[in-house]
Amino acid sequence: MADSAVIQVLQTDQIRNYVNAAASALVAYDQVLSFSREVDLIWVRIFNCVV
Repeated sequence: MADSAVIQVLQTDQIRNYVNAAASALVAYDQVLSFSREVDLIWVRIFNCVV
């Protein structure tokens, strides 16, 4: 494999890692923002045999 091909593969892999990190950060941010609503709407309800 030529040096330029190795560099291209490494750059592509680095970009893929950056995109994965950004997507993970967005999912975590969304979870943090919506957690209080989830608790209020779902986990505070009184459960019975119908629910």
